[in-house]
Amino acid sequence: MAEFTSANFQMTASAQPHSQLLGANETIVTPARVRTYAMSKDESRAAWRIWIGLVIACLFLYLLTYNVYWVPGGDSELYVALARSLAQGHGYKFNGSFVSISPPGWPLLLAGLMKVWPTFAAMKLVTLLCMVGSLALWYWILLRFTTPKWSAAIVLMTAIISHVYSLSFWLHSDALFCFIACAAMLVAFQINERPERSIGRIILLLFLCAAMVFVRWAGVLQWLIIAAILLHNQPVTPIKWLKLQFTSTEQKRFILATFLTGLVTLGTFLCIRHALSLTPEEAEQAKDAGAVFDDSTGMQAQAESKTVDLINTTKQPKNMPREYARRFGDSGKWFSWLVWQPLRFIGGISLAGILGTALAIVLVLLALYAALGFNRLYFLSASAIFLVGVLLVFVLARRGVFEVKPLPLDTVLGWVMILAILFVAIQGIFRRQWILLAALIYSALLCLNWPNPNSRYLVPIAPLLIWGTLAALQQVDLRIPRVWSWARPLMLWLFIATIIIANLVLFGIDAWIARSHDFYGRYEAGLDKSLINICAYLNKQKPGEHDVAVNAHYVNMGKMRESKFGVRATVMLGDVVTKYVPWKYAGDPTSQKIFYNWARRYKVKYYLVQQPVSPWRVWHFRLSPKLQESLTHEPVGFESGGWRLYKMVDKGPEAQPPYAVLVDVPDVKTGQDECRGYKEKPGSQ
Repeated sequence: MAEFTSANFQMTASAQPHSQLLGANETIVTPARVRTYAMSKDESRAAWRIWIGLVIACLFLYLLTYNVYWVPGGDSELYVALARSLAQGHGYKFNGSFVSISPPGWPLLLAGLMKVWPTFAAMKLVTLLCMVGSLALWYWILLRFTTPKWSAAIVLMTAIISHVYSLSFWLHSDALFCFIACAAMLVAFQINERPERSIGRIILLLFLCAAMVFVRWAGVLQWLIIAAILLHNQPVTPIKWLKLQFTSTEQKRFILATFLTGLVTLGTFLCIRHALSLTPEEAEQAKDAGAVFDDSTGMQAQAESKTVDLINTTKQPKNMPREYARRFGDSGKWFSWLVWQPLRFIGGISLAGILGTALAIVLVLLALYAALGFNRLYFLSASAIFLVGVLLVFVLARRGVFEVKPLPLDTVLGWVMILAILFVAIQGIFRRQWILLAALIYSALLCLNWPNPNSRYLVPIAPLLIWGTLAALQQVDLRIPRVWSWARPLMLWLFIATIIIANLVLFGIDAWIARSHDFYGRYEAGLDKSLINICAYLNKQKPGEHDVAVNAHYVNMGKMRESKFGVRATVMLGDVVTKYVPWKYAGDPTSQKIFYNWARRYKVKYYLVQQPVSPWRVWHFRLSPKLQESLTHEPVGFESGGWRLYKMVDKGPEAQPPYAVLVDVPDVKTGQDECRGYKEKPGSQ
């Protein structure tokens, strides 16, 4: 088995033959310079053959999920609408308002593509190639730390992760960002490995750093990884740097490259933010237009959507320490949801809390056993004390002395990953290896900044996080006593197997739906099909600005939820300026006077609302009515959940119900020709 031990995390100072650098128990070619420039011809050919096979495998996998249709994704509709506005010469607008939600890099690329090939098929092909390209580059990045076979294995595991492969068919900016970020990391490694030939590469790296921020604001965080790579194997001594005390010309060049990349990254960020700055009136219009960050998409509850973002807003919660503590604890969910997406759907189940608490207790006992040198007598004594303490806590909690909540399984598993990566990162620090430390800081800033976990934001560093976890698990595996030989490979291979099984099932379902003859009838349980019909109907009616209002609130799994998807999809599909319905006015349009007065004041003619989802929808499927009844102990009503269109009836100030009439919207054919994309010009559907 190829080793992931700390020796593999060490970079040497000179390119010696690898056979002279390996210890007696090592089976891997280690460091970056040795790995890249001291391989024999046979090793180099083997590495390239594996890379070619990897690229073909990734391309084949992603082509299975590729089709010519629009795939609803929440952010995709925002980017496409922005691109259409740019292509039509209307400026950087969404829903008729100037926005600053994201940098213009990705919409500009889509706008240029619309001028040449205005179809969803073309736009999705770009995201697919960007994701395959980023995975191909990750192979060479990971090759700095492990063997070609393990590097390819980690990349393939990453490729089938739900958060990763979905970016190949969603029209998010993440795919392009990942490709640029990987290119920047690879160039940074090359600068560190060959400083004597680095001038041209430094210029290229500066361009890539600016491009990262031009595509996503997260480019500022990605600079942490770039800086860590440039300072690889270098002592971090800021005081000496300020005094211009350098140990070598190479170190001067590394420090200069780090400083310049940071300056370009921050400068690009500030320039774009200034260029996109909005007046208070424009900011309010952008909010009403639905062009704001939406943390409540998908499975997030309405109460969660009201959680305050401590960094992105001036409004502060009443208890900041408690809020930070909650976000810190939820950091585990970011990591577990990244590699085990199904855990997101079972996190609230009581059984998951029991399993999570039990797993945490077992892990603490194992840690005690290892810390005590695997001495059984000491372990039995310490574990008895620990278990008595745990029992005492539960007894006091049952008597109401204080409240104890079970530890969710997803949180516990995520923290196992975090501690594993931290273990390897600490080893790297002593060897002047900063990349995993930078990855943890990158992750921590995301976890503390966002009120709700969004694992998709970890995708740009996902292979690095997986490698760090594998490295730690293998080291733990090598320390298990011989009497437990059966358990030695258990943790490492269990981690790998669960990632593959959990994500391969999701990938297979998505590929099956993508190749289905009724794509919109099966994607997200067919709930988006009615919205397509309504937008096709509205296109024929040709409504004016703000004639259409969209309710962003809906009910699923027994909770009121909020999502900007309806507004964004209506704007993209209908190319019409819509009105966002505030929560206090949302409701039944046929009988509520408060809604009627609001709609009459803004001269709304059409109103879109999503029915309560029944039976509940989980991902692409409806829950079995019997299963839902067993969970809720309530009868399940008629099947519902699609979108409805109402036409408002203006009866004057003294109007009586009904205030709106349900429109009978005909079904439209969703074949390749009708739903392929933009036919005549950007914006026509």
